[in-house]
Amino acid sequence: MSRITITIYPWGRKIRARKGENLLDILRRANIYIESYCGGAGTCGKCKVRVLNGDSLSEVTEEERRLLGNDELRSGQRLSCKAKVFSDMALYVPYEFVNHYPYTKKEKFNIKSNLIPAVKSFRLKLSPPTIDDPKSDMERICESLSSLYGVRVSRVDPICLVDAPVVIRKYNWDVEICVWMEEEIIAVRPPFGKGLYGLAIDIGTTQLGMYIVDLKCGEIVSSGSILNPQVRFGEDLITRLNYIVKKGKKGLFEMNRVLVEGLNGLIDRLVKEANISRSEIMDVVAVGNTLMHHVFFKINPQSLAISPFVPHICFPFNIKARELDLQVADTAYVHSVPLKAGFVGSDTISSITAVLPDLKDKPKLIIDIGTNGEIVYGTEERLLCASCATGPAFEGGNISHGMRARLGAIEKVKIERDTLNVTYGVIGGCKPEGICGSGIIDAVSQLFQAGLLDRSGRFIEERPCERLRKKGEFLEFVIAWGYETKDGKDITITQKDIRNVQLAKAALYAGAKILIERFGGGKPEKVFVAGSFGTHIDLLNAYLLGMFPIVGLDDIIPKGNLAGFGALVALLDRSMRNEAEKFAKKVKYVELSASSDFRREFFDALYIPHAKDTFL
Repeated sequence: MSRITITIYPWGRKIRARKGENLLDILRRANIYIESYCGGAGTCGKCKVRVLNGDSLSEVTEEERRLLGNDELRSGQRLSCKAKVFSDMALYVPYEFVNHYPYTKKEKFNIKSNLIPAVKSFRLKLSPPTIDDPKSDMERICESLSSLYGVRVSRVDPICLVDAPVVIRKYNWDVEICVWMEEEIIAVRPPFGKGLYGLAIDIGTTQLGMYIVDLKCGEIVSSGSILNPQVRFGEDLITRLNYIVKKGKKGLFEMNRVLVEGLNGLIDRLVKEANISRSEIMDVVAVGNTLMHHVFFKINPQSLAISPFVPHICFPFNIKARELDLQVADTAYVHSVPLKAGFVGSDTISSITAVLPDLKDKPKLIIDIGTNGEIVYGTEERLLCASCATGPAFEGGNISHGMRARLGAIEKVKIERDTLNVTYGVIGGCKPEGICGSGIIDAVSQLFQAGLLDRSGRFIEERPCERLRKKGEFLEFVIAWGYETKDGKDITITQKDIRNVQLAKAALYAGAKILIERFGGGKPEKVFVAGSFGTHIDLLNAYLLGMFPIVGLDDIIPKGNLAGFGALVALLDRSMRNEAEKFAKKVKYVELSASSDFRREFFDALYIPHAKDTFL
């Protein structure tokens, strides 16, 4: 197959490609990751590039004409997922259009947990062998562990045997032994100067969260998150799953490689921040939704793509980090928290264990808002769970001027009821480029409160307002005028944007309502909103939009990253791994897609705030 050369400005890159390949695949391979919410399906219009010599590309498609418009097409812009290249060409990809996977520090918090980690270290001063006492090194270590600490190990990681003889003699038989679960020796180290750390990983659809904790004292020493680099394959789970179904094992391994590279990059940043080495991370706990879990552990997820949408594996297990190419101590284990069913993964089970003390007595509702919404309802004695596809609207996807919560995103919107004047807040305080999830929720809720939307979500055209205008056959509302924005174009909320927000919030509300009804009715004592998204949204605007079943506003409590917190607890107290397994078996999964009740509740919840329930 003939090869061609693509020159990319202003990056100064030259890339070899196959004739007939589309530009999005070429840029992905070159590690230039343009936003593509739809995963290359040609429906989101985000993967725009500017062609400097257009004769070498395929004809403009109908999707491009619809999503770009004549002005952008005349300026040389194309959708990289639809443009195929047939000869050498030059391409302009502005830096600001590209995902750089920015690093964000995560909050540190005090963990109230027993300190019983899976990995412990023991100081041993061994007697050296003699002619009369020729026992092997490992025999001496095992006997000393048993007699001094009551630890009876049954095996040794063979990698330990490479350096152990040298370390033992170099330090005159004074060594530190690291033992996993009081079963396996995983390190023979010098008697001082080495730390003992654990790593908690939360593999989200959009974000990779990570915490490093000192296993000797329980203190979090560094934490952070980055955008999940798998977004290049699509924003939502279904798009990524379809990629694997289409590509087979090659797609699975490609997605796994990208994920592990992202995780290793984040580990590298966090160990430098904590001033420790990778080899000091001796234990790992990983959680994630079902698809992310399967991809991370190289488990083929194709069973999730066909009815009845079951995981390939649900029970917990342990695997060596080296088998996953995770760059921590070679001998460290990675513990997989159990899954429940369908798309209710180990992140949901981890969230349950994180709030166990709160689940006594009266029922609580846990909602994790993201591209896939997970919901749990009940008490410690009885729990129900479900998963609902909210879509990427809350992350800025499927929104005309939507973007992720990064520099330049409008994150807060206020519309005055009387004057209809708009004020907004932008991340970084700079000129806005688009609007992120929290800003979208604000905007739709504020439009309703200002009397510009009716309860069905339609614009009220009769309300005089210069910001409300027609574009083609549909209405849109201007949040920021072109003279205020970075690219000189108006940032608007369209009727289609409002519909996408309605679909997302209705799925979340209806799923929660079904669980409450199946539990026996009533209402939750508290609603815990999990995930970083819940800590950034304006709860009043979300409440008036109709995202949560009826409780008092004061009873809706942002809880932050519950999944990551649960993983941390499992690192510090290994008994919580058994608790997670117990609750994974106890919680009952409710399949919403097959429920006629869900469809009824969903259609009612499309209204703002709701067709029947009163919020105001």
